[in-house]
Amino acid sequence: MNQCPELLLDEPSIALAYRSQQHNNGLSTSIDFETGKIAWKQCGPGTGSASIVAADGYLYFHYQDGVVALIEANPEEYRLKGTFELPNAGGDSLSHPVIAHGRLFPVCS
Repeated sequence: MNQCPELLLDEPSIALAYRSQQHNNGLSTSIDFETGKIAWKQCGPGTGSASIVAADGYLYFHYQDGVVALIEANPEEYRLKGTFELPNAGGDSLSHPVIAHGRLFPVCS
């Protein structure tokens, strides 16, 4: 296993059995913790590493190239819901997005 932290989601079935992880190769992965089997793998819309935050049944990926993706926290399949690019992010944009009071605060570093 790598050293990516577990994502604790509001849905207990997902929180207990699955996690998503992002490697430097841009490959998101959902793993069934009970069996160790990979449920799905998918290249994301951004490049490089990604910082991830979870809220309200979604995963928010902030990729190194400044792309932010909204991905449904679904253990059965990868469901990309939308993307946008942070202006002037370029290069190594590695800060974690923050969610507070129902708002997303992506931070450019």
